Amino acid sequence: MIILFGTFIFLARSATSNVIKGDVFEGIITNMNLQSQVLDGMGVYDKNCNAIENGLTQCDGGIQTEKGLLNFNYKHNMHMQKCIDQGQKLKVEIFEGNKARVTRL
Repeated sequence: MIILFGTFIFLARSATSNVIKGDVFEGIITNMNLQSQVLDGMGVYDKNCNAIENGLTQCDGGIQTEKGLLNFNYKHNMHMQKCIDQGQKLKVEIFEGNKARVTRL
């Protein structure tokens, strides 16, 4: 029983530490076409958040980078991951077709 409880506590703390290290969002850049690359960014806005399906919300996050202000359209569960915040440091990975992965640092 003690081992089971200890395992549960360890797994719960591990999940919390992942949130502290940064959340990962996947979506698409909607306002410009970019080649595959990795950019440093800063959160500028998060707006147009609308509930869609299965507890997910679809949002537009503004991310300032050296290539300009990107509009990042993404889906996330607001109960598990809060929206991208203004002033937040971000890593933006751009893939083919303007698909993107944004990591909150």
